[in-house]
Amino acid sequence: MPPLRTYLRLRSPGIDNPAERLTVPLGDDLARTVYTATRQPDDVAELVIHTGEQTQELLMAAGDRTLEANYSLIRSAQEHLPQALGFELVEVSQLGSTPAVTACLLDSSATTYTSAVSPPSTALQRYLETLIDNRLPHVVQIIVRNDGADRQVSLRAALYDPDVQWVSDADYATTLDDGTFDPATYFTDDVITSSWRLPLEGTWSVSKDVPLVGHDDAIPRLYLDTDQIRDLEYDADHRPDARQRLARSPDAFDALRERAPSPSRLRAYTSFDVDPWLTVDAETLPAFLEHVPAYYDHDLWPAVPGWKRFEYSVESVLREAPGTTPATTNAWTPPPVDPLEKLDIDDADEHTQAAAAWFLTRGTLRRPRAFPSATFEIFRNGRSRPVLVVTEETLSAGDLIELVSDAARAGTTAYVVADTDATARHIATLLLRPFRESTPTRTRLYTTTQRLEVDGQWAVHPESYDDPEWWWTPGDTLELWAGDTCLARRPRTLETASLIESLPHCRRVDNAYVVSDANGNHITRAPTTEALAASWTPLPPPVTPAFLATGTQYATVLTPTTNGFREYHHHPAWIDTDDPRYRSPSFTTMVVERFLDQYTAPADPDTLTIDQLFPQLCTWLRTIDPYGFEFDLAPDDVAHTMDTDRQWRYPLGDQP
Repeated sequence: MPPLRTYLRLRSPGIDNPAERLTVPLGDDLARTVYTATRQPDDVAELVIHTGEQTQELLMAAGDRTLEANYSLIRSAQEHLPQALGFELVEVSQLGSTPAVTACLLDSSATTYTSAVSPPSTALQRYLETLIDNRLPHVVQIIVRNDGADRQVSLRAALYDPDVQWVSDADYATTLDDGTFDPATYFTDDVITSSWRLPLEGTWSVSKDVPLVGHDDAIPRLYLDTDQIRDLEYDADHRPDARQRLARSPDAFDALRERAPSPSRLRAYTSFDVDPWLTVDAETLPAFLEHVPAYYDHDLWPAVPGWKRFEYSVESVLREAPGTTPATTNAWTPPPVDPLEKLDIDDADEHTQAAAAWFLTRGTLRRPRAFPSATFEIFRNGRSRPVLVVTEETLSAGDLIELVSDAARAGTTAYVVADTDATARHIATLLLRPFRESTPTRTRLYTTTQRLEVDGQWAVHPESYDDPEWWWTPGDTLELWAGDTCLARRPRTLETASLIESLPHCRRVDNAYVVSDANGNHITRAPTTEALAASWTPLPPPVTPAFLATGTQYATVLTPTTNGFREYHHHPAWIDTDDPRYRSPSFTTMVVERFLDQYTAPADPDTLTIDQLFPQLCTWLRTIDPYGFEFDLAPDDVAHTMDTDRQWRYPLGDQP
């Protein structure tokens, strides 16, 4: 079997499932991609629009290089790719071997076009309208070749019968090797009903002495002069009949009639009355392609039993949210070192390798700088975003919440790449509950897997102690507890360096580790890390969630699927859609009910008054909502929620 064929497939942004994806206009951005994929002499871009399946596919192959050789070019082009398009690198097993994929951006000055240079509406546009309106499966192929001085554009199209099987892979590979590739060769002879070509081999020409399509000696030319093309619409001497306008061979037409298709299909085939001549050049290519995608926004052809479909294997997805304007491509030199090598990623970690390879198609990757908890950072459009790659075994709640909080403070988005759906659900749960547990007097915080360190000095605690826990009080105080012992109590606003110095801390001095107490007095000296670890353990820092303060989405969870990555955008359910900065009234009621259930019990004697309960409720709310969300709370409303007599479930000093 010949090697798989690799294409660049266009998709709408954010949609991996073909059945759910939206349809976006492709014309200008598609032309820009095709045109710049051929910016070097001898570069060739091939665009194939294939219809007849449950969804229409638009595939592009470009260049004369292997996929691996094009990775660096693809990476460098991400800053300039059209932002409103989605792309997938796919391999199509039904097609033979062909050049791999490149993509970058056309100079924006060449993408402007006006109605004066638009192709005649009666040419390709009417042809495609007829195909679509009559639900006729077809293939359209566009080939753009850089000949050194200009770009040559050729267009070919073929109708086919979806009920008939394709030719074999071997036959298709033979046509490629012989240089006789044409959309019609996708199918056996009895399937071909029409083949429309511009040009088969040709030169640029403005001569009005154009041969009639369908004649044996005809060598079609591609015209550059729009006025002359429009003149042909009214030139009786150069107006071929309906069959010639289709460039339909008599043999194919007769074969079609002998097979006795349905009357509706026959009427559709004979309804064509279009002129295949069309002006297409580097400047008018965007205008030409503008006519193409408008007719492919609905699937008009259901699945046909017995018809062999494309088999896709997705390697990567390139997409970005719409709303930005692509920049101009600059001269680029391939980097001497592969970006993956700079990341120093473990080769054995296939999950991280796959995630890095995916993000490399979206921007520049680098080691964590602004986001210490990240696996790596992606730099694009002048901004850095953190990426955390986790599995169920490596997922740390503290690292996750720190990452998302740092992203919230920086006003950006954190990407979290999960290995399974179960891990993704676990991530969503942690983001919905960013605190470990709360009491009326304090909140327990998560800690990261990193140690509390700054400028080569880090906090430690005795190995004999229980694992210390960080707690946060409503008075903005950080407390460090080891069992029943409070090791430290400091204001939360304390700088990290000062916090470290207020605890036992360690630093490396003269090839040894020196441990000092909170007052800076020398405690002990350890010659090796093993000797230090025998008595002292690094202290993990606490994580203060920041993403609750805004109520907006700062985390995108990516889960691998067979069709790329599925995205989950974290958005807490309690956010009010009308005013996302504040919690909804229903959530406020739920919080009050939770407080009553957890800390009070029904009672007849010694019932609590609202004046006794309301201050404790407000204190407890500060532990679960330290950023001061404006709960719509009033004593009368709480009294209405507390519709039965209540008493404290525990003495205030003994509450858990």
